[in-house]
Amino acid sequence: MLDVSSARTLLRQTRPRRSADGYPSDVRSSVVALARTRLAEGERLSVLARGLELNRGTLQRWLQREDPVRPSFLSVVMETTPQPVTLAGEDGPPQRPTVLALVSPTGFRLDGLSLDDAIHALRELC
Repeated sequence: MLDVSSARTLLRQTRPRRSADGYPSDVRSSVVALARTRLAEGERLSVLARGLELNRGTLQRWLQREDPVRPSFLSVVMETTPQPVTLAGEDGPPQRPTVLALVSPTGFRLDGLSLDDAIHALRELC
């Protein structure tokens, strides 16, 4: 798989003379594969596009165009990580706070959400 520097060089070498010609499909596919990996690792689309010397809108369009049909529901991964224990008050045992992270298919991430915040965010986004 390409790294950002190699992909940038490939894009420079295959840059079309006219915008209507577009990049070769194999180049687009390679850049999209790299972008999917980097976005899954948490890199922002705008930072990645800048590193590739591509317009953010172009990269976003390539990702959408080559996006496999998404199911109407996405899988959810529950990870348990140790949380600090809050001291118990007089009315009950110690409790661990619930902190959630919401990650979009494009790599956008919201951390530190309560359950109510996560539900509200999902309702707003869907």
